Amino acid sequence: MTRTVRLAAVMVWWRRDRLAAIAPAIEPRGWWLLGPGLALHLVGSALVIDSLSAASLILSVPGAVLLAEGRGRFRALLPILGLLPFVIPMPLVVSGRVAFELKEFAVTAGLSIANLFGAGAERTGASIAFTGVDGTLLVADPCSGLRSLVALVTLGYALAFFLGDQRGLRRWVILVASAPIAILSNSLRIAAICLIARAFGVDTAKGAGHESANVIAWTLDLVALIGLDALLTKRWRR
Repeated sequence: MTRTVRLAAVMVWWRRDRLAAIAPAIEPRGWWLLGPGLALHLVGSALVIDSLSAASLILSVPGAVLLAEGRGRFRALLPILGLLPFVIPMPLVVSGRVAFELKEFAVTAGLSIANLFGAGAERTGASIAFTGVDGTLLVADPCSGLRSLVALVTLGYALAFFLGDQRGLRRWVILVASAPIAILSNSLRIAAICLIARAFGVDTAKGAGHESANVIAWTLDLVALIGLDALLTKRWRR
């Protein structure tokens, strides 16, 4: 969340000359967003539902910008305002369910890939055991890759809407592709950890192997995202 806010601040500063060239104006229609946003915040506060109060920012912030700065600056700031959904934390019941489904998919896919290369891994509940290898790996919540997923989608949004060619479908293809890239790399990360456990032992997989797999997964994410951007940019320039 903090990094996303910093990114938004940097982008506002980056576009400062463009914004300065647009005359500010009062736009009363900003109340159409700001009013419901404030009402949603009051309801969330009254019911002590923090996620509801946080969600009100999606309406309140754009409404306040439109009201105070006018339509011209509002349109110029729209890509930055699009970062708001990445700042709002999901309700616990939603994030818990999403994390569980992501974890189940990633672990199942990761084990299948690892076993194709002879890992001999078998999952029992929250543990992964290996034939002929002492110790087990724990299937923990971070295995879901939810944080990496949100981070990569945020990065994909920034790459799509702040950098490169803004024409055509390039932006939307990059944004939509960010999620499956993150999910696939997380499955490969788990497969790599299992193969390390098979080859060098569970203790190594829990330590250096785990950290190395994390770094490699993030590197693959970045390479895939930047490579997709380069491919799309080249295609649309023809």
